[in-house]
Amino acid sequence: MDVNEQIIFTCNNAHSKDLFQLSADEGYVTCTIDRLPLFGGTYYANIQIYSLENGIHDEVEFAKELSVVDGDFFGTGKIPGIRKGILISHSWDFENEE
Repeated sequence: MDVNEQIIFTCNNAHSKDLFQLSADEGYVTCTIDRLPLFGGTYYANIQIYSLENGIHDEVEFAKELSVVDGDFFGTGKIPGIRKGILISHSWDFENEE
């Protein structure tokens, strides 16, 4: 979420992979984000452990503060002037009608 506590994006293994079968009392779960699509600024990560059977097992709000520095996300040497929302990797093509 951003500094205004607005959710910017969600990473959820139930949507992008399969549910984990957690059986140990301790362990690690890693989420890798290949390209962080955020403008420079301060953001916060909230973490939840959730099961379909029992709902939320644990939740830590503001678990991690992320300080993002503006970068050349598109590889063009240009930084967008609009600073709201997220950056989306995309491409354009143009053809004349002639």
